[in-house]
Amino acid sequence: MALLAWNFALEEEKILKKAIATVGVIAVVLGGLLGAFIYKPTQMYDQNSKRFVCIINPGTYYWADVWKGMEAADQEFGSDTKYNEFARFDIEEQIHLLKKVSYMQADGVITIGEPYSEEVNEAIREIVDAGIPVVLVDTDSKESGRACYVGSDNYEAGRLAAQKMREETGGEAKIAVFISQINSANQQERLRGFEDVIKSEEGMEIVTIIEGEADKLKIQEDFKRMRRENPQIDAIFCAEATSSVQVGVLLGEQEAEKLTIVGFDVISALNYVETGLYEGVIAQDGFAMGYEAVKFLCEYEEDQEDKEIFTDVVCITKDNVDEYRQKREN
Repeated sequence: MALLAWNFALEEEKILKKAIATVGVIAVVLGGLLGAFIYKPTQMYDQNSKRFVCIINPGTYYWADVWKGMEAADQEFGSDTKYNEFARFDIEEQIHLLKKVSYMQADGVITIGEPYSEEVNEAIREIVDAGIPVVLVDTDSKESGRACYVGSDNYEAGRLAAQKMREETGGEAKIAVFISQINSANQQERLRGFEDVIKSEEGMEIVTIIEGEADKLKIQEDFKRMRRENPQIDAIFCAEATSSVQVGVLLGEQEAEKLTIVGFDVISALNYVETGLYEGVIAQDGFAMGYEAVKFLCEYEEDQEDKEIFTDVVCITKDNVDEYRQKREN
């Protein structure tokens, strides 16, 4: 019996060892297959194809347009642009992603400038010092040493909004301005352009500037408080996308008395123009930003001087909204 038990134990041990070995082989095979799907060896890339890294904060349709422009340029020039996101206003995450660029084997970088953040500027300078050109979109920061800025002239965008408001109000208005954050460079530039036109008109006054932080609930609360505390306000400029949507939603719900409103930068706000709720919406050309950013990097040569490429900014009104929609669809 003892011998039989011992033989049985031996057989059991052999079976267990075979099972472990089989599992090990399967794990190695699956690991290899998984690696084949996830990783692509560097030598398999076309050595003549330039590879770019885009580090931006998504949110509105505007960034989707930027990305479409990059894809179109990639197809035309044979480049490959990878998209990396960070949460809006999360500068620390932007810096973290910028510092990872050296591991990404990138030939160029596209990101957003933060002229008032020395940490972001320094992270960009480190990339530039490593011989990698950087293009800034949406917001410029010359202090970063970037090779090129591609985007709207935000000062002129603010002026365009103010000119439309002056036209619609006859130069008589008490105005509220919604921005995302006062320390945001593009918001400051739009506000400065807007203010420079408004202060030239004796009958026009900016009563309050509201920082909505691109937060829907906060904007709704701020709007309701504004209406209670400043009933004299009869005009609103929304200098960014989120408030441009939320103000329209609230006015539609409340059926408020007529206000003169100029929005900014969202395709959904065009519905408010069509219905007459808004007098106009300032539209940027996100597609052109993305396309020109990639094109610049594809054609970049060392030691070329820093460059600015301003993309179109237009005021969409009831008169041209249909034409604008058709252009976007094509």
